[in-house]
Amino acid sequence: MLLTGISALCSLTSCSGDDEQVYSCDKQVNTWVKANASSLQTMTREQWKGLSERVNIPVYRAFSPEQKYTFWKEKISELRTLPWSAKELEHIMRLDTFLNNNKSLFSNEKMSDEEKDDLDVFSYKWIDYAEKELGWSKELIYAIVATGSEVKDTKGTLRTRKRSSKAIAKLTPLAESNTSQSECHCNTESLVSCFLTGFYCEYAKCETTNDGCGFLTLYKCDGTCGGF
Repeated sequence: MLLTGISALCSLTSCSGDDEQVYSCDKQVNTWVKANASSLQTMTREQWKGLSERVNIPVYRAFSPEQKYTFWKEKISELRTLPWSAKELEHIMRLDTFLNNNKSLFSNEKMSDEEKDDLDVFSYKWIDYAEKELGWSKELIYAIVATGSEVKDTKGTLRTRKRSSKAIAKLTPLAESNTSQSECHCNTESLVSCFLTGFYCEYAKCETTNDGCGFLTLYKCDGTCGGF
């Protein structure tokens, strides 16, 4: 097995005010990711797609900068195989060009003010064009740029898993199905945080994490959809 097993879900721990890297606000999942760090550093995108929605973002947070960059390049390659119009494919390739020119965004370090400004401007223009010129739905835009999951069609249908593949990880049913109510899961400044729920991302009593939300999952998770 690529990853070692974990037992039943334990209590939550704070993600704030901690000097060490935190991958999940759930103590059990966080410990599990740390214990498997060496295996995760060699995980491919194809293997990652075998993980459940419960753990795939914490695992992604443990990737090296090169892994994260390659991960998104490979997702764009997947997208290119779908039956887009020439104009739509050109817009997807603008995203690819942005990745090529901004590899440093995946450095696992805090973005500089200049980097964040560039990302904010590009993401706003890219989303605005997609909506107004291409007529893309919020769901499709989210599927392309706000989640690492594979996009199955040009409507934005995502290929996701409720349980991880046994060939990738052994997780207990409780660990797979239980979700942390205290962990933030969206970015309050992002235009793509809550497209699938119909809510806006709002500040709430939740534990923040440094990345995993918003455009290209580069933004911190600091709120919940609808403030719930």
